[in-house]
Amino acid sequence: MQSNIFNITETFIKRALFRLMGFFCYAYTIFGSDFAEWEVKFGFLNFPIFVGEFLLLVTLLLVVVYYFKNPSFLDRIFLFAIIFYVLWIFTKASLGYVFAGPLAFRNAALFYYPLFALVGYVLLERGLFNSRWRSVIPAFLILNLCFSPVSDYFVPAYWLLSLGFCLFLRPSWMKWFGITVLVAQAIYSKFFFIGSRSHMIGIAFMTAFLIGYLVFGLVKLHWRTKSWAVIIVVVVIMSGLLSFGDHNALRSMVSLTHLHEQYLELDNDIQRRKKYYVPDDLKPQIYYQNKDNQLAQNIFHYARAAGQSIASPEKQLNQAEINAIDDSAKNFMIKAMDVRQAAIHQRANAIYQKTRDILERQNAAVIEQAKSDLDSDIQEFLDDSGGLVEKDLEEALQNLSLALHHDTERSLEQLKKSVDDASQSTIAKLKETVEQKKDAIVTNVLEQQADRSLEVAYNNIFFRLFIWRDMLNELKMKSAWWGVDLGQPQRSPSIEILGWATVEWRRDGWITPHNSFLHMIYRGGIVGLLFVGAIIGVLTYLIRGFLKYRSVWGGLLVASLMYWIGISNFLVFLELPYNAIPFWTFFGMTLAYYHALEKGKISNG
Repeated sequence: MQSNIFNITETFIKRALFRLMGFFCYAYTIFGSDFAEWEVKFGFLNFPIFVGEFLLLVTLLLVVVYYFKNPSFLDRIFLFAIIFYVLWIFTKASLGYVFAGPLAFRNAALFYYPLFALVGYVLLERGLFNSRWRSVIPAFLILNLCFSPVSDYFVPAYWLLSLGFCLFLRPSWMKWFGITVLVAQAIYSKFFFIGSRSHMIGIAFMTAFLIGYLVFGLVKLHWRTKSWAVIIVVVVIMSGLLSFGDHNALRSMVSLTHLHEQYLELDNDIQRRKKYYVPDDLKPQIYYQNKDNQLAQNIFHYARAAGQSIASPEKQLNQAEINAIDDSAKNFMIKAMDVRQAAIHQRANAIYQKTRDILERQNAAVIEQAKSDLDSDIQEFLDDSGGLVEKDLEEALQNLSLALHHDTERSLEQLKKSVDDASQSTIAKLKETVEQKKDAIVTNVLEQQADRSLEVAYNNIFFRLFIWRDMLNELKMKSAWWGVDLGQPQRSPSIEILGWATVEWRRDGWITPHNSFLHMIYRGGIVGLLFVGAIIGVLTYLIRGFLKYRSVWGGLLVASLMYWIGISNFLVFLELPYNAIPFWTFFGMTLAYYHALEKGKISNG
């Protein structure tokens, strides 16, 4: 009797975890930040508790109960490693909170979200692969691929999981029907070729792994046949990217000489202006609620649907679709222009403040250099304004510089007044011009092609490079062997000097590195480096193990992980709950699947 109760308890925990994590991971992949930002605020805390943190607490408690029922599932050394890791996170986050504030807990999430891998490891059960689930799961995944707004960064995982289940469906007609639907969906959505550069890099990681795993690891063919197979796949992918991909994004990644030259030019500008750089005193925010997130998603899906419709000559947009695109785009662009207006306002004020600072300097050589730098700032401001600044506004801006360059006999107070009048006049005219140009801007946006600006594509690359360089310089300068304090807001002097992403880092009081693994090293130091090494080690372990058992399923599971690891090097990915929680749960399930395969608890496939 006790044995039966013991078995029922284990089964109950596994099923409870599976259903709980299944629901949450599905909600994260469909609703993203809208779901992740559900929170509870307690009066005695100065920070909110999000739904993901409640989920972690509940699931870890279930894992602890499972361990006491079945202690053999964790090796003793691994158990001690987990205990040390949890104590390290708790100590580092607590110290960061005491000395710097609640931002420490946000940054600590980068390290405590991986505990969901332990949850994923426990929840996997053999019932997931029985005949009943084998037909239900692929149908559910395919329906979501075709009809639900699955986050772009989870579409490859949905697709690969669907393919894996379809390959082993019985009878054969169900298998081939499912595979046909998946191929049709991939051709129609073109998700292999359309998306951001990070998505393209993730697809490259995934495809390269699958070619190596399937063609060179599993399939027994002559080397010439394998070579031709690789060539055909590469040609298909390159043709798809050239036909459907963002050409400017592709060009920005391959123009290495131009990238190097422009990087040096920007770096020279940074070094020249660094002597005047004084970091602004900003109050860090835990997070910024994205209230317009759903609107932005709607516009994206409208635009994608419109692009696919226009690309087919036989299908024309009906009036309702045109109106929907027009209304959504206008509403979004009006909100975007409000943000743009605020950014221009801040830049104009910054230039104005710099002119006033110059007036206070006594050294003639410093004043002359500052005047030159100011002229560069004003020209850059005009270039960045993207046509919003008319000729009369240009003249008003130039007054900021001219007031410093002539009529030096005027009193200091008169000079200050001249600068002040020119600046305030410019800001007022900017606001008026922006209001007048909203409709024209909307029209231009709707008429533009899908490709991003080449300049923007280049700058996004430099944005990351300069942040990463500043992070490494900070680690070196502080000799931060154990990482930077979790409560310290990350700032990038290079980005702030260039005036990039001003709205974001001024609003939040910090910047994100767009590289989750470098972020782990930056915040965790030696422990973070060991953790990144452990991820690579586990992946290598899984690949070798799945090849040993010639497991197709194992290859598809690791391919999904490879896609996410690829994009994590260029996005804010593992720091966010709606990305990190599904990723780490999937990571743990993949490891559990291999161990079940190794022990013969799951049949090879």
